[in-house]
Amino acid sequence: MVADTFTQIENLLVDPLKPLLIVDADEVLVLFASHFSTFLRKLGWDLKLKGYRLDDAIINLNDGHTANTVTYQNLISSFIRQETKRQPEAIGASKVLNNFQTRANIVILTNVPNTSYMDRVTNLKNHNMRYPIISNIGPKGPALSKLKKLTNNICIFIDDNPFQINSAAQHVPDSYRFHFTACDIVKKTMPVSEGATHRPNTWPEIENLLDKIIP
Repeated sequence: MVADTFTQIENLLVDPLKPLLIVDADEVLVLFASHFSTFLRKLGWDLKLKGYRLDDAIINLNDGHTANTVTYQNLISSFIRQETKRQPEAIGASKVLNNFQTRANIVILTNVPNTSYMDRVTNLKNHNMRYPIISNIGPKGPALSKLKKLTNNICIFIDDNPFQINSAAQHVPDSYRFHFTACDIVKKTMPVSEGATHRPNTWPEIENLLDKIIP
């Protein structure tokens, strides 16, 4: 069983003199929607995002009806259970993180279910991303606030979820907040987050920003 979020943070070993680079996983380090779309099509469904939500986006390929709540939840659960360990890397993610691993404390903060935590660890290790992984539930602001206390340096947070970026702005207002997705499918419907300090479009853009921000 994975410990609660705050306990995981308390057990982290962090250099307080270095910046803290906190990164989300889904759609930032690894791709979710594109992989989920492939998974759905094998089962007779299609993913048609209308906004930043999935509950109205799963469409039956035969008659075009939208999956009901039970079907939607079952499909999501099956995907997470079966495919978390196989999610493809977002192009450039591991390379950029590797370039900064000596200049910053890198921590992955993800809302992966506890039952799939080890699959996430395995997946990221297979993509050469061997960094501490903190599992979270709900808004990430409280966890970010606790993480920020581990360093006397700057804090940078990268996430695709506009609500998480706004949560970070509320709880850690002095942080840098990159609103970013590596997924082309999500980019088309991702709303603008007012809490973002930066809105990069690619990992090379993130690298350029980090190079200017991190000493």
